[in-house]
Amino acid sequence: SRFFDTDRTHGRWPWVSAAAAPVTTAVLARRDIDRAEWVLWACLPAWTPLAADRGVGVAGRLPAPLQWALAIAAGAAGMRLPQLGAAACGTHIGNGIVHVAVSADQRPYTPGLATSLAFLLPLGLGGLGSIARHPQGGTRQAAVGAAVGLATGVASFVGLRLRAARGR
Repeated sequence: SRFFDTDRTHGRWPWVSAAAAPVTTAVLARRDIDRAEWVLWACLPAWTPLAADRGVGVAGRLPAPLQWALAIAAGAAGMRLPQLGAAACGTHIGNGIVHVAVSADQRPYTPGLATSLAFLLPLGLGGLGSIARHPQGGTRQAAVGAAVGLATGVASFVGLRLRAARGR
C-alpha cells in the first residue's frame, strides 16, 4: 500500500518512532516520572520530525539505526545507565550543531535546521543538565556520555559527506 511506502515516508525510521509512540506517550504521561527519565524517553520521538524535515530518501542514508537504537536503549535503561542517556542527548546536540553549521555555511534554509533548533538542541542540552543534577547521574556521567554522543553525531555527518563526495 502507498501508506507504508518507505520511499514516500522518509525511510523506515519514522515508522519505528510511530510504533513506539504509544509506549513513549504512556511513559511521558506518568506523573511519577522525574525530569531526567522524562527526557530520556523523549529522545526517541524527537527523531521523527527531523526525519520528516530532511526529506524523502535522506533518512535511509544516515546512520539512523544507531541513533534510534540509542534513543530506545536510553529510554528503557533510564537512570540506571545515565551515560547511555547522556549519549542519546549528545547525539541530539551533535546533530543539531551540524545542521546549524551547514545552514550558516550554505546560507539558505537547509533541511533539519528548524527541527534541530526546536527539538534536538533543547532536548539534548536539557537532558544533559537533568542527568548532571540527578542523584543517580552526575557531571562525570553526563560528560562521558555527551562526548560519546557528540562524536557519534558529528561522525554521522562526516560519513554522509564522505559518501556524497564519492558519489554514492
